Amino acid sequence: MKTILFYNLYCVNNWLYITKDIFQYIPQDDVVVNINFDIKTFYRAIFAYMFFLKQKKVKKILITVNSRTLGEVKGLQKFRKQFNLDKYNILTYAHAKGVTKPNHKGVADWREVMRYFIFDRFEDTIGAFKDGYYLYGAMLSQNKVNGEIVNQEKLGVSHWYRGTFVSVNLSYLRNEFKNKPIQQNYLGSEAFFGSLCNFEKCYNAHSIEMSLYQNEYPENLYKKNKNYV
Repeated sequence: MKTILFYNLYCVNNWLYITKDIFQYIPQDDVVVNINFDIKTFYRAIFAYMFFLKQKKVKKILITVNSRTLGEVKGLQKFRKQFNLDKYNILTYAHAKGVTKPNHKGVADWREVMRYFIFDRFEDTIGAFKDGYYLYGAMLSQNKVNGEIVNQEKLGVSHWYRGTFVSVNLSYLRNEFKNKPIQQNYLGSEAFFGSLCNFEKCYNAHSIEMSLYQNEYPENLYKKNKNYV
């Protein structure tokens, strides 16, 4: 089994602090990075490029110019077009919230939950996919009104992973990941992953729906959860 991480980075403000923290432990076999940068701060892209050249697992570094209206979408599109995933069984997608200030509590919680569920407990992803799930993540959301599933107005899909950090079972979703259209807007990446398969095939690593921007989620709470395997 071959696994890969695609790290979609917007290198502004606290990107280095977040990235160093996340890259302490990467269980995936290979890493591809997209460096998304602003023209006015091109020096940050150069610095980021030099940083990732030193990371042993990084196999390819992509570069995109930031678009406020597209956010993560440009990097995700470029990755799909320029990197061959045929030899990989599991793809993990993650991005750095480099815009928010380093001391923002929501970003600290987001980073800890992402690291814990998709890196520290990567064996849970493998276990879920062996049981026939197509997607794995920790912040799965679904809109319901009176028990009926409805499309979320901004995303245009009925379910999505907040964040975004999510693993994809390429054994089932390889063609969908390669070819499914991505909405050309700021929330396009979240909508894209929500469109890949039915809700029943999405594994939620946490038992509740949560948003780390509204609720604190300290380490001592989520580490009480049992492992998948």
